[in-house]
Amino acid sequence: MCMRIRYFVLAAVVVLVVMWLKPEWRLPPGYNYGAMVGDLFFVIFVVLLGYKIWEHKRDVAVNGSTQEERYAKLRERTDKITAGLDDDPEFGINAMPPTTPADNKPDQAGKPSNHD
Repeated sequence: MCMRIRYFVLAAVVVLVVMWLKPEWRLPPGYNYGAMVGDLFFVIFVVLLGYKIWEHKRDVAVNGSTQEERYAKLRERTDKITAGLDDDPEFGINAMPPTTPADNKPDQAGKPSNHD
């Protein structure tokens, strides 16, 4: 969503710079530009709303569950990990402890130091 806002701001900046560089440049008369901009924002709103609805339905179809059900599964998995019942290689009881940046620093000779 943030990238879309940046695109709109970038387009507005370009229009303002062009109007500042060429103040004699005007839009052709005879059009209701306010109504055109309003219609443009309405169409963009409808398209984005339709896209978000489609994205949600696609996610439910792919994952087979709603967001609440996925969060419930995540909480259940977290409880298993906390209790030490999960055998996941990254988070379970057999997981390797994380290394710290100090473990990977080379010593004065440029070789990795052995703290053990």
